[in-house]
Amino acid sequence: MSCYADDSTAILTTLKSISHVINKCTLFGKASGSKLNVPKTKGMFWGKWKTRSDHPFGISWVKSAKLLGARLGNILTEDDKWGDIFSPFVKSLETYMYRKLSSRGKTYVINILGS
Repeated sequence: MSCYADDSTAILTTLKSISHVINKCTLFGKASGSKLNVPKTKGMFWGKWKTRSDHPFGISWVKSAKLLGARLGNILTEDDKWGDIFSPFVKSLETYMYRKLSSRGKTYVINILGS
């Protein structure tokens, strides 16, 4: 589980673990006054569950979602997955294409933009 400010991400493998995390969020909410925003909560089925059509726990179950800038899902093309990340990187590199940089200079640019 990863939590940052008001954003949390969890990778769970059973309905019991989903229930456990929701219960922990509810318990934390009782102590802190915050609460899980169920209408904004999204889940995604993977592996043998990817064909499920039910909606347990009242959360929205989606086919794809964005996580840390990358799109994840079961039916995505490579462009769907990496386009949002790779396209801006290529555009940044293109701004340096017409500069007369040495091989070492080009290496520095790629390392800086790619990190």
